[in-house]
Amino acid sequence: MTLLACTICRLPVLELDGQFENLEPYYITPGDPAAALAGECHSVCLEGSPHGPTWFRWRRDGYTSGRSYVIAAERDGWTVLRHQRLRELLAFHELGTSVGAERRAGQKKAAPWKEGVLLEVDEQFNLALDDDDVIAEIKAGLRDAGRFPIGRLLDALGIADKMRWSEVLSPAVFVHDHALEEDWMAGAVSMRARYSKYLPPVVAEVWRAL
Repeated sequence: MTLLACTICRLPVLELDGQFENLEPYYITPGDPAAALAGECHSVCLEGSPHGPTWFRWRRDGYTSGRSYVIAAERDGWTVLRHQRLRELLAFHELGTSVGAERRAGQKKAAPWKEGVLLEVDEQFNLALDDDDVIAEIKAGLRDAGRFPIGRLLDALGIADKMRWSEVLSPAVFVHDHALEEDWMAGAVSMRARYSKYLPPVVAEVWRAL
């Protein structure tokens, strides 16, 4: 992926689950100032924006209107939506941020943390940057050590302070995958990303019941 700029702070957005928002334009009310935020943004940027509550209402209403989601819980500023057929949920906070989760066979056990839970994420991650030095550093780390700390990329991009619950990402790493190395090219690298995302207490309760 080529990193998009946050629609609020204009810094790059690294698409780590639970750390960014995809504000789809089809939820907007035309002419509303909040519509200018459509696109991708850091979750912490939306939390601090006066338009966050508007996006909360737009997304909550959009997902509960003909999209097979029903409200399962409302507490601590969170509205948690449960899919009526699938074992998945979406949760929206009144400040505009969100988190999603699903239950699937063979899923690793969640770890308790801050009265909620941490879910492990292991996904393919394709990264393209204009900065050849950073890409070269990542590739060298993957080849030499088999992994590269995600925190080092966050520092290089200048967005370490744009992460929520940053301590959760301390052990996060990109992992070398020999099959994905075939897709490497100048300015781009493919790898696995392994990290955790946090489900706050009320979201964790609904997740456990899926």
